[in-house]
Amino acid sequence: MGLTKKQKGAGGFISKVGNGGNISTVANGRSFAYSDAGLTTEDLANKINEAYPTQDDKDKIINLNVSGNNLFEMPNIVMINLNSLDCSHSHLKVISTRGEIPERRSITDIYPRLQSLYCDNNELTVLPILSSSSIHTLECNDNKLEALPRLPESLKTIVCHNNPFTAPFKEYVDEFTTTNDVEALKAKVNGYLAKNKLMGGRRKSKKSKKSKKSKTRKSKKSKRKTRTAK
Repeated sequence: MGLTKKQKGAGGFISKVGNGGNISTVANGRSFAYSDAGLTTEDLANKINEAYPTQDDKDKIINLNVSGNNLFEMPNIVMINLNSLDCSHSHLKVISTRGEIPERRSITDIYPRLQSLYCDNNELTVLPILSSSSIHTLECNDNKLEALPRLPESLKTIVCHNNPFTAPFKEYVDEFTTTNDVEALKAKVNGYLAKNKLMGGRRKSKKSKKSKKSKTRKSKKSKRKTRTAK
C-alpha cells in the first residue's frame, strides 16, 4: 500500500478525549495523548515528565499523540519503546533534537523502535535520518521539504505530497503519486543519494572537504620537516 490515513482509536492509535477541542491527557502506562492544547515544547516536556517521572516510566510509552500544539521541536526525551508518534499540525521545524546538524540527526537517537511517524502539516525543511530505523509508515505531507532522506527498507507506506521538492525528488514523488509504488520510490531516492554521496537529502558540505584537504597538506608538510630535521 502507498497512501493511508492515520488510524486512531480502538485497535489503532490513541483515542482523543474531551470536547470542544479541549483535549485531556490520557496516560495509562502505554499511551500519552495531549493534543490540540496549544502546548509549547517546554510545556509538553513538563507534561510528559509529570506523567512519567523516571526513564523506566518513559520507556513504557508505546503511543504518543501530541498533534495540534505549538511546538518548535519535539522534546529531547528518549522513549525506548515508542511505536507510534503523531506530531502533526504542530508548527514543528525539527523532530529529532540530538546533534547540531538537522540532516544528521537520527530518529533512532530518541525513538529507536518507532514504526509509525505522522509529522504532516508542519514546517519541517528536513527529516531526520530514517535509514537505520524500523519505520513502516511515514506521513510527512504538507511541510517545507525540498528532499527526502534515505528511506528505510522497512517502509511500506508513505504520504509526502504538498512539499516544495526540488529535482530529482519532485520527479520521483510525482511519479509515486501516480503509481503508488513504494519500492520504486525507495530505490530511486536511495540510489540517487548513494550515487551523489548525499546525507539526509543534502550534499556533504564543501567546507568539510576543504578541511580534509587542508589537514592532509599540513600532515605532509609536518613529515617533510621531520625528515629535514633528521
